[in-house]
Amino acid sequence: MKKIIVSTLLISGLLLAGCVNNSSPQNGTGNTNNGSTSGTVSATVRPGAKKGATVKVAEDQKVQWIGGKIGTTFTGTVDILPDSVIQVNTQGNILWGKMTIAMKTIQENESKTGGVVPHLLWTDFFNVEKESTAVIDVISVDYVVPEGGNTVTTSTTVTANLTIKGITKVVTFPATLTQDNDFLLLSAQLDLKIKDYDIGTSSIGSAVLNDTFTIKLNRVTFVR
Repeated sequence: MKKIIVSTLLISGLLLAGCVNNSSPQNGTGNTNNGSTSGTVSATVRPGAKKGATVKVAEDQKVQWIGGKIGTTFTGTVDILPDSVIQVNTQGNILWGKMTIAMKTIQENESKTGGVVPHLLWTDFFNVEKESTAVIDVISVDYVVPEGGNTVTTSTTVTANLTIKGITKVVTFPATLTQDNDFLLLSAQLDLKIKDYDIGTSSIGSAVLNDTFTIKLNRVTFVR
């Protein structure tokens, strides 16, 4: 496998299992690997540097979420705001970007009367009146391209600052980027700990809540 590492500031975040690094948020200065091994190329893109084409998220794109409590699983969607963008080079590799999620648009799949949404909007969960958006800003992207230069689908490992409920944590997760004519399709999964984002910690039901919740991006589309 030929490995291409591009370390930068910013991006959007997001059908693979993810993992979370609970270290402090990074300042996005970019990491450079100066000790490159055979087959490895390193580069750093300065914040705001114009090194490629900016592509915007398509209309009506959504993030999927999964959460729950003991014995019960809830699923739903949240809208991705239209100001979400990524910047790619001529090979289609992501250089930087930003994804903004509209927390007030939380919806539940197959919701019963009342449903779980009112609880999710409440101050003890996502507190959407005060913190109306969640944001993913990329710190670095690590590319793995198959031998032969096939870049139609690229596997990546993304490290980003993820801000939810006004709390920022560094998260690292695998993702795939598929190029399809004028579109870029981004898929990823982030498994997050509720305590890291102060979710449900003071509610009477916190003892029965699952310790983690999941955010999925299923072929989120960006238009060239």
